Amino acid sequence: MEVNIIKARSDTDRNRPTGYMTTVPGLLKVCETFVAGIIFVFISDPNAYESHAAIKWCMAVYCICFILSSMVIILSIGNCSDYLTSPPTCCLSFYALLAVIMYLTATIIWPIYKFDKLHGGSPSRPSQCSSSNPDLCPFDKLIVVAVLTAVNFILYLADLIFSVIQFKEDDQYIYLQL
Repeated sequence: MEVNIIKARSDTDRNRPTGYMTTVPGLLKVCETFVAGIIFVFISDPNAYESHAAIKWCMAVYCICFILSSMVIILSIGNCSDYLTSPPTCCLSFYALLAVIMYLTATIIWPIYKFDKLHGGSPSRPSQCSSSNPDLCPFDKLIVVAVLTAVNFILYLADLIFSVIQFKEDDQYIYLQL
């Protein structure tokens, strides 16, 4: 709703600045948070992530990135970016880089430890997962988590690219004002 309100205001008054949430990185933050929420739904069973330290790392990635993206959204909606010690675009670019690195590791680690026999995973769908059962079996949930992890990695990568572009534009604007 906040994005629509700001866009409507900026369409009627071209001189009024738009908020962070109307930018591509702002919209990507919402998508990243939404995808992480869906991941949490599919890994609600503790057996899915208590087997290895590497899987616990993936859980840490999901939680840390979800919390930080949620905080960025809340700070943006509340116009609290003035309290940051460095320029918001610099902080957001750094966070996007950190999230890309973290999600890259999760994108690699989750499938290795869930679908490779050498690491205790199952490479094929178990026979207990019948097509007559309307619920997703645990193996299907693991596949969904792996796919959504890759989707969120791509979202964070796009966020990084747009954040760096926005950071360069803001830096150039500040330089021109001097």
